[in-house]
Amino acid sequence: MARKTSRRQKPRISTFAWVLIIVALVVVILPMLLPYLLGGGVILAVYLGSVFIDHQEKQLDHQYAPVLNPHPQYFFTIKGHMDKALTATMTPRFYASFQSSNDKCLRLDNWLEGAHGPRIVNKMYSNMDTNGNYFIKIPIDKYKPGMCGWMISEISESTIKDKKTAAENSDTVVIFGTHPDKLFNLLSVATYQCKNNNDCKRTKHTPFTKYSNGQLSYNHNYDYDINYLWRKK
Repeated sequence: MARKTSRRQKPRISTFAWVLIIVALVVVILPMLLPYLLGGGVILAVYLGSVFIDHQEKQLDHQYAPVLNPHPQYFFTIKGHMDKALTATMTPRFYASFQSSNDKCLRLDNWLEGAHGPRIVNKMYSNMDTNGNYFIKIPIDKYKPGMCGWMISEISESTIKDKKTAAENSDTVVIFGTHPDKLFNLLSVATYQCKNNNDCKRTKHTPFTKYSNGQLSYNHNYDYDINYLWRKK
């Protein structure tokens, strides 16, 4: 008769042993992963907080948005000329910035630091014709003050060709305030001689006030003549 050979069964690890192994791994690995888990949790919390605050502030932007004044009385009028040789690399653009003045309408700029600031609306103006001439009338009282006390804060300019870059890198022309400086002129004149946008020299300037950064009153009309002339050398 043929012998029957018995097969040895492989030892099995009990459920209890598996539990001990898993616990040991957790005890060893968890301290190493804990800083990363905590860091990830903080980053996630900051991100979710930012998303929530941004959504909330956008709703408030709509709620506190300024209302157009149907009958503005005061204007900042800009006129001038840019030589044809410069228009290939330069475009004159002007920006009016309006902001709220009531603390009840403040915008939360940084929720982690609790930093607040006024709500701001920016408007861009550019209408140069094919001959390089431009004429722009910016309403100083463009918006009704309303609950938020909307008022113009400044007018700036840029000659950078790219529209997006220009909006981020404009230079202040005038600022407005509740404590205006004494006016010397209601007409300001500026002349620049340029080879290109990065090489311009101001050769003439007649300011509105004694200081170039002096505050202007809200209840006046102003004229600003600015010209860009091509410089060969």
